[in-house]
Amino acid sequence: MPVIGNQIKAARALVGWNQFALAAASGIGVNTIRRLEGYGAAPVGGYAITLQKIQDALRWQRVELISEPGIGVRLLGPPEQQQGQSLIGSPRDHPSAAPPSSAGQPLGLDTQNLA
Repeated sequence: MPVIGNQIKAARALVGWNQFALAAASGIGVNTIRRLEGYGAAPVGGYAITLQKIQDALRWQRVELISEPGIGVRLLGPPEQQQGQSLIGSPRDHPSAAPPSSAGQPLGLDTQNLA
């Protein structure tokens, strides 16, 4: 799935994260986040593992990058939390926790005009 820089920026905005928070949650450098978001409406370049780490951190916060029926982001449904399981932190804090697979509705975010 192609990812554009504005998608990453929109997903961050949806969870209220700045670039530093996404970098910490994904385990990649803040300069990499800045560079990827700098692609704007163009598909981002870089290593697939870097994008996967970003997507994993965002899915942990119930946000998913989508490419169909259009490029955007969506908020996923409520977590399928087991008794005693904590959703505080990030996937780096809980390496055994897999991101949930339930899907929500696409959000009507205009990723072209995010500042």
